Amino acid sequence: SRSYIEGCCKAGDEIIFSTMEHHSNMVPWQMAAERCGLKFRAIPINDDGTLNLEAYRAMLNEKTRLVAITHTSNVLGTVNPIREISDAAHKVGAKGRCRTSHSTYQSGCGSTWSGLPRLLGP
Repeated sequence: SRSYIEGCCKAGDEIIFSTMEHHSNMVPWQMAAERCGLKFRAIPINDDGTLNLEAYRAMLNEKTRLVAITHTSNVLGTVNPIREISDAAHKVGAKGRCRTSHSTYQSGCGSTWSGLPRLLGP
């Protein structure tokens, strides 16, 4: 996260995430944002546990550099519409980073990552 942020972001730029993220997909970006003076913005969650996509689309702007989101939440079990989220991010020039440790998916994100414990677990 640090090398990505320092390579393409400047103070005042924004990272968008959701509050349903696992800490491994939230804390590193939050720390990098604090170090570099970036805004760290959370997509609200609807009462049914889904992302408020209308609010998400309204959050996107020319300062959005990264959308860090999980495909399937380990907190709520929600399966997020990653292709739709990624496409909207790309329209404003932002990168997408998807956490896919609970699924395999053609996401359209700029990068995906998976937690090693899911690979080597029981």
